[in-house]
Amino acid sequence: MKIVHCSDLHLGKKVSGNREYVKKRYEDFFSAFENFIAKVKEINPDVYLKIEDINFYPIGYPGFMIDEALRKLSEKLNSDEKNIVIVHTGISAGENTLPGLVSTSILDLFKDKAIYIAGGHIHSFTTYPKEKPYFFVSGSLEFSNVQNEKSDKKGFILFDTDTLNYEFIELEHRKRIKKDFSYTNFSNLENEFENFVKELNLTGEEILVISVSLNNNDYINTESLENIAEKNGALKTHILIKNILNIGASEENNSDLSIDELEKNLINTWNISEIEKFSKSFSRLKELFSNDDRDSFLELFDKTLEVNEDDN
Repeated sequence: MKIVHCSDLHLGKKVSGNREYVKKRYEDFFSAFENFIAKVKEINPDVYLKIEDINFYPIGYPGFMIDEALRKLSEKLNSDEKNIVIVHTGISAGENTLPGLVSTSILDLFKDKAIYIAGGHIHSFTTYPKEKPYFFVSGSLEFSNVQNEKSDKKGFILFDTDTLNYEFIELEHRKRIKKDFSYTNFSNLENEFENFVKELNLTGEEILVISVSLNNNDYINTESLENIAEKNGALKTHILIKNILNIGASEENNSDLSIDELEKNLINTWNISEIEKFSKSFSRLKELFSNDDRDSFLELFDKTLEVNEDDN
């Protein structure tokens, strides 16, 4: 019997941005699902024809209880039967991890007990173990976290319950272009960046994710660079700064973060009680400093210190 496995559809997901971008990205998720349905019709899997010899165990999203939930399930499975587990989880990478991810030691309990574990949560295609895998994450059909998803491949899995063979089938999706950018002269940064973008020959439909390497701790106006890229054919642009301190990296994050992400993750390491409020004040302080508004800057700076003085 052949079955198909997809995950993380995100139908109805709304993103932030200008009106055109929000509209197109909203439609992207539905278009990706339509592509999936069309491809499945071509394949004509027979999961609906015969399931008498297979046990399905859907356990949803256990969250932080994932290890315990799967451990208990593994104890109940009969290794002489064909068992398929459906659970919204991916593989944990250790301490710095997303919530709801399972450890490989727990997955090892299902060896010879489950022929297929259909996972999700992580948006890139994943299998475990390397040899004769039985845990699969198909990844999302469309980019959700555009900046940080590792793979550009999107699609679903076709699995044969008799032969245990599987195939990852790619689908069309919104094009993402990831590039590294470095500059030679900070005073000419914007001109260098515009020439860099023009060489990409954009059509107005691509999402750009540009990682910028800083020289001498230069301050980069990321919004200005994003506007330049979008005037030169990018549907949307995300400017990331090379995260040389590796602050806040996780399974779905690479080592490059936006300015706001870097700042917030760094602030999270400080002994501050009202982190969210402090982060917002910090962003406003930068804005006032850039606008040379000395009086407003000093007033907000004093208030910010007062809120957090008990933490020192």
